[in-house]
Amino acid sequence: MAMSSTALVQFPDNKGGRPPHVPTEQTRERVRELAACGARLIDVAIDLDISDQTVMKYYRDDLRMARVKAHARVGRSIYDRAIAGESWAATLYAKTQMGWSEKNKLEVENRNNYTNITVTMTAKEALDAFMQTMREATRGLPSVEDE
Repeated sequence: MAMSSTALVQFPDNKGGRPPHVPTEQTRERVRELAACGARLIDVAIDLDISDQTVMKYYRDDLRMARVKAHARVGRSIYDRAIAGESWAATLYAKTQMGWSEKNKLEVENRNNYTNITVTMTAKEALDAFMQTMREATRGLPSVEDE
């Protein structure tokens, strides 16, 4: 057995470095808490003072389940608020879960040369454009008050 010039005592089977990490219920709970709040893997590793590989080795399932449960709780909260009539929650739910968008497609057909034009705009923009078109189309026609 070779001894290092700086070592006072050589221990057999000691490769050096840190002692192996041993997960406890306390560290598992800490990992679940951090993961539920959206902490990154490297942040969890820094908090526990271990490598990110060690976090994945011992806490992979804790990380995954904590995120799933957190997403479910937040989603349920948004859903409950939407059902209760809070418009922001209903809008968020419709956009993220139902594929809704504030953009609408307006298709206009030009019958003179058989071309279609697709314009993407918000509902307010579409209403404003429609109202402007109506004003221009009725300019010069007798109004109801004139009769």
